[in-house]
Amino acid sequence: MHAREGRYDPGPAGIPRELLLDLFNSVSDGVVAVDHDLRITAINQAALSTLGFAFDEVLGRPLGEILATEDTRGRTVVADTLRSGRAVRDRDLVLDDRHGRPVPVVLSTNLLCGADGRVLGGVATFRTLAAARRLVEESDRKRPFQDIVTGDPVMRRLFGVLPTIARADSSVLVMGETGTGKGLLVRTIHNLSPRRQHSLVTVNCAALPETLLEAELFGVKAGAYTGATKDRTGRL
Repeated sequence: MHAREGRYDPGPAGIPRELLLDLFNSVSDGVVAVDHDLRITAINQAALSTLGFAFDEVLGRPLGEILATEDTRGRTVVADTLRSGRAVRDRDLVLDDRHGRPVPVVLSTNLLCGADGRVLGGVATFRTLAAARRLVEESDRKRPFQDIVTGDPVMRRLFGVLPTIARADSSVLVMGETGTGKGLLVRTIHNLSPRRQHSLVTVNCAALPETLLEAELFGVKAGAYTGATKDRTGRL
């Protein structure tokens, strides 16, 4: 399957062109195909929606006008792939939509080849950073214990009660010797809790002077003590 003039030709299996177009547009990631001159030959609906363009506005236009960034890195990444033949995976970029608004994305590139292996151009796929984060968070929710590797039966039993502990709206005290994984356990509880959308702030209280502990945790107003020349936000 390859892109020509903004349309997908049926492959050797004779798949109807309309079906291929439906599949192309059903992909949730934005997909943009270009020829050797970096002119757009195909684009799917997800890319159009993210960038705010209509199909007829982009076909045949230079890639740099659509995947626009302040320093044209979107165009450069695809050009590098065409020149070197090396794919790029998950490059963080900030694109501009048609109104100049920033759109943080994770972008990947690859060569676009015909059935005979001949390079026809390149392809860029991207998803918004918000969508990428949602996928990571969903993965974390499905595998909350992925950072903890243990065969200890006591720890395995503990895993069974952690979801119940995490749902409780109360403080949790985790005790153990240094190096036993208390921090990992706390992060797992956080990831299972209703507060998982918020930041988990870790503080080594033993490393903070007692006289500055309150200010370090909760912030300080300018003039509260000698040397406090401006307001400072606390860690919590």
